[in-house]
Amino acid sequence: MDQLLHARLDVPVVVAVLVVVVVAITVLIVFRPLPGTDPRAHRRRLLLVGVVTAAAGLLTACVVWILVDGIDLLGVPVEVGARVGIVLGVALAVTGAIVLFGRRRGGTERWRRVLGGTLVVLALVAGAAAVNVAVGQVRTVAQLFPAQVADAATGLPARIASSVDPVAEAAWTPPADMPAAGSTVQLEIPGTASGFTARPAWIYLPPAALVASPPPLPVMVILAGQPGDPSDILQSGRFEQILDDFAAAHNGLAPIVVSPDQLGASDANPMCVDGPLGNAATYLDTDVPDWIDQHLNVAENRLAWAFGGFSEGATCTFQIGLADSARYGTDIAISAELVPSLGDPATTIAKGFGGDDAAYEAAKPLSVVAAHAPYKDTVLIQGVGQQDAVYSGYAATLEQGAKAAGIDASTIVSSGTSHDFNTVADVLQQALPTYAERSGLVSA
Repeated sequence: MDQLLHARLDVPVVVAVLVVVVVAITVLIVFRPLPGTDPRAHRRRLLLVGVVTAAAGLLTACVVWILVDGIDLLGVPVEVGARVGIVLGVALAVTGAIVLFGRRRGGTERWRRVLGGTLVVLALVAGAAAVNVAVGQVRTVAQLFPAQVADAATGLPARIASSVDPVAEAAWTPPADMPAAGSTVQLEIPGTASGFTARPAWIYLPPAALVASPPPLPVMVILAGQPGDPSDILQSGRFEQILDDFAAAHNGLAPIVVSPDQLGASDANPMCVDGPLGNAATYLDTDVPDWIDQHLNVAENRLAWAFGGFSEGATCTFQIGLADSARYGTDIAISAELVPSLGDPATTIAKGFGGDDAAYEAAKPLSVVAAHAPYKDTVLIQGVGQQDAVYSGYAATLEQGAKAAGIDASTIVSSGTSHDFNTVADVLQQALPTYAERSGLVSA
């Protein structure tokens, strides 16, 4: 059962198998002549099915273009692989629907209608699988099932006395009770000061954090994008596996990672500010770090603390992490935006800032950086997909502004990826060693 739950869904072989099945069914139900039809009638039927299928594909492509490129409904680019999956999935589903609901020719053709219905389902599944491979959203079967929320009193190791610096690998001997891999738990972080109603946070504990007397470790607070879920970075972004691999190479040592909910709901977006949509800023800059200090064995040194995020969560990295450089010495922003947004400035200011233009201007990433300049010993690692032209432009602008404020800023370009979790995984894989070295956990 465990093997099934950890079976990968984001690999091309899944799409390939589905495509083979879909093509086989299509050939069988479309190209096989109906009983009692002459060759001319069969050719007319093939032509009709072909025209309708092509028209469905063309219409779907147009709708996708209008939604993504025309009115920018999603606010993020959609790469070619995902678009092709959507178009072909819908087109072949229409083919199946034609057979399923078309003219019937007796009971002997019941099998054809059954396969037509099967084609509708499998074509849509194949299209969704192709999109998933392109964006890397669902990595394993286990992600399709909700995780249980643990109790902080029983789901975490005992809190040991605080320490300024994290344990150094050179001074660490793994105890006999240390597990081979880390553990991820889902826990409530209450909005004590903010009143913000957040979904449960996802927390990664490396092997060294799971022993009877855990050492002080670095901690990273990292946010998913919008729409999104606190599990996205650790699961879809493969960060849990990346951290486990890092720990395996460093005697069980890796940062603790806390992925709280800055949204309140998948489709909500309080934009990491305190406003009419919720006090997300106070939740992130007060409630979350206070809870970490009270419940996790983390070091106090600012170099041991990092803040990060993807997309909207990366924009929050500027608003929260870089607004508090006394707490966070390293910030990792993957595909950040230039402004907090609910679609357009007028709507954003009205709904998110209660009509306060000045508050909106102050919440822009470059405004935050300028307001807190000059920075000292603060590192900003940005990341962006090579194929993500829009956010690559944003990253260049943000890097320039960050450097002007005294931040040690750089940008990782993820080869061959776009605005997706493949980019997230690649950037975190490259950025993690830099953060771990700065924290003092491992040596360069």
